Amino acid sequence: MLVISYRQFRLTPTAGLALTVRSPHDVTQLLLAWSDGNQAALEKLVPLVYGELHSLAKRYMAREQPGHLLQTTELVNEVYIKLVDSNHMTWRNRAHFFAVSAQLMRRILIDHARSRRSLKRGAESPPCRSTKLRFLLTNRARIW
Repeated sequence: MLVISYRQFRLTPTAGLALTVRSPHDVTQLLLAWSDGNQAALEKLVPLVYGELHSLAKRYMAREQPGHLLQTTELVNEVYIKLVDSNHMTWRNRAHFFAVSAQLMRRILIDHARSRRSLKRGAESPPCRSTKLRFLLTNRARIW
């Protein structure tokens, strides 16, 4: 499990919590290295893309109904788990990565809405999909 502390971010007066981002080419190179199985590239990649993933999740969550049980950080964490578990993915570039991430966020929100709707109609609570997700849900820990 990858844990990122807030020390890896820099605080700016106008932007709040921001990330020092290098060029999109650096992100693409790290994605290609990760596709080739380099786990060190993943560790370097996560701090570079976290800010954009969080912003994307925030936009999706703004469209949801008030009182939604899933929070922005939890949505990003679920996307992270799905991305890390998908070993067969070959990334083309940065835009491809964020497009897939956005699609995963939409699917997670749709699945969440479906499960919530089924609970309203008397279905039992669905089991957690993985040990990692169960850890996140029970401890509300941040892996980012």
